[in-house]
Amino acid sequence: MENFLPRLRKLGYSIQAKLSLAETYYGQGKAEEAIAECQAALKLNPRFQLTHLALAKIYADLTKFPEAIAACESALAVDPQSAEAYLQLAFIYKELGQYQEAAAKCRQALEIDEKSSFGYLLLGEICFAQQSLAEAIVAFKAALKFNPQLEIAHYQLANVYLAQNQETAALAEVEEALRLNPTLARSRLLLGDIYLARQDYAAALAEYHEASRLNPHLAEAYYKVGGVHLISELYLEAISSFRHALLENPKFAEAQHKLGLIYAKLQQYDKAISHYQAALELSPHFQAAHADLGEALTAQGRNEEAIDCYRRALELADRSSEAGDRCLAAGLFFQAICEYRVALNLRSELVVPGAMAGKLPQVPAPAPSDRRRHPRFALRMPVDLRKGPNTYFPGETINISRQGLLIECSGEMQGGSEVEVLTRLNQNGEGAPRIAIKARIVRVDKRELEPKYRVGIELLPEDKGYQAWEEFWAA
Repeated sequence: MENFLPRLRKLGYSIQAKLSLAETYYGQGKAEEAIAECQAALKLNPRFQLTHLALAKIYADLTKFPEAIAACESALAVDPQSAEAYLQLAFIYKELGQYQEAAAKCRQALEIDEKSSFGYLLLGEICFAQQSLAEAIVAFKAALKFNPQLEIAHYQLANVYLAQNQETAALAEVEEALRLNPTLARSRLLLGDIYLARQDYAAALAEYHEASRLNPHLAEAYYKVGGVHLISELYLEAISSFRHALLENPKFAEAQHKLGLIYAKLQQYDKAISHYQAALELSPHFQAAHADLGEALTAQGRNEEAIDCYRRALELADRSSEAGDRCLAAGLFFQAICEYRVALNLRSELVVPGAMAGKLPQVPAPAPSDRRRHPRFALRMPVDLRKGPNTYFPGETINISRQGLLIECSGEMQGGSEVEVLTRLNQNGEGAPRIAIKARIVRVDKRELEPKYRVGIELLPEDKGYQAWEEFWAA
């Protein structure tokens, strides 16, 4: 390519020569040199429209959108019937998230060029971004009418059908996209999404792996593999996949967020917080990351910092909580957190640090979709399980409710068997109240990452020790 530049210069100093030189520079990644050649061409003839359009494309690719818009408007001043200039403006406004303006410019382009398959494709993408799904379908089908070989239109149409939960129609479109272009990695991703929606995790993984084979630098492929592992609670594999996604795209905020979720599940809250913060540095308006950061901070007892996160999440969701604000004004930080979580439609289960003395804060009623009869606190509290006179298994609660416990312990238990739960109701030492309650094991889960079991225990109200438990909740 370097040898080609002298031959271009031999063409002289015409506008076309400068445009050709600008295109060559831009192909080499030399954007500033390309811009300089375009500006030199404009000095020769300010009304040469192709120069304005070339500048607009370069500026748009560099995300210098004000300069790109100005270049498009200059092109339209030269020729008000330039469909290409309107399409360039539509693309820029779409990138800026100004979808109404983008759609208007796109329709102006289509009034000029009624058979522009690219124009209809762009209009479909804009309508999809606006969640105008019916209009998006019409636009993508129009793009295919004028170019039946446009595989990207089949791919986008499949996206819309999947958003409408029309899996069969989505599958037909993505298969047609792959028939036209078997190497289109993003079609493999979408096919994997369809299988994932059907809970066919093995098939979804196969498609995501194929996408990464077709394009080893496609960060979304590794991210989606990590998502399947996360659903399957294969946390080590999920961590590896999300980190691979970040290697390919260090600005992948969603991958940072998912790593935070995993470390929170593993109760490694320092790591979770660092990943949530990294996600928010990349995407400050990431609502879920604000809320999840609040949850991790709560787990460390940093309630005031957590409240700032929850209030920011509420602001981004355009919601408020008068009950939470009243608790905050009264200095009831934990109660405020519970109210803010209700306003954000988060689950009622919440991690709190250490065993709690005295009265537990009132917890809002579970959401209608929560089938649990009683709200739960994820509370770390030491317990012993006694299966016989001299058989004890030490453990720690994962969460507690009024009628049960979820306990992590090293001893293997049998579902349906009865045990005795021995615990102190706070961490004040030997003088702290201690209770013993008979209980029934209702669930046993083997942990993936370590030789431990999680045991679901239902407390037996008829046991005399249950009265002390009730008094603890009512204190």
